[in-house]
Amino acid sequence: GREDVAAHASELLAAAPKMLAALEASLAKTVVPTSNPRAPRCVPTGADPLDAVDPGPPHARQGCLGDFRGYPELMYSGALTAELADDLFNHLMYGNASALSTRPMTLGCTGYNAKQSTYTAYGMAYGLLVYDMVERFLLHYFGMSAHTYTRGSWTTPEATHPDRDIGSTDYVAAGVHTAPTYLKWMHVFEEPDSRTVWLGKAVPREWLTPGAAPVVVRSSPTRYGRVG
Repeated sequence: GREDVAAHASELLAAAPKMLAALEASLAKTVVPTSNPRAPRCVPTGADPLDAVDPGPPHARQGCLGDFRGYPELMYSGALTAELADDLFNHLMYGNASALSTRPMTLGCTGYNAKQSTYTAYGMAYGLLVYDMVERFLLHYFGMSAHTYTRGSWTTPEATHPDRDIGSTDYVAAGVHTAPTYLKWMHVFEEPDSRTVWLGKAVPREWLTPGAAPVVVRSSPTRYGRVG
């Protein structure tokens, strides 16, 4: 291999722990307490200083609704602490310390206008698996597969409501692949940092009971080669 490429890779590997520490320190400084015991900490999603937006208590200020897009993108980084990932999920599920009446999360799926957003969902599922939150991952998977696909045609609106009498937004191609992607991650999942490949990390326990049909993986792609 090229020596200059190997040398640059060594530089990046040396810098990575420092960058991760700086990211964690920066995020820790933005966390604000709330008065909600089910979601005691909020990571604001607005870039403006909180006091400049709303003079009210910290937990009711701008950004503490819970961002349907920004939070999953943070989870997709795989660079959060387990505590912070838990904070993000809890605040989406139980927080909404804002004047808005909508839910930021439905059945483990983030969205807007109390809907489930499809094209932004991948990061939430990925982060939940990184931090071993398997039950939450399965809730998210069920919510997405059962409520965001159109009946029969298996296409996905940008966002949809579990109540099909409430209109969905327009079709978005990026959401179509959530269910098959999650199915793959359920069976074969690659840790982002430890060069570890998990087999069956999120397989439901009911699938593994005595007498159940065997769970089989064949030729599943990973960065290290195919598995099964």
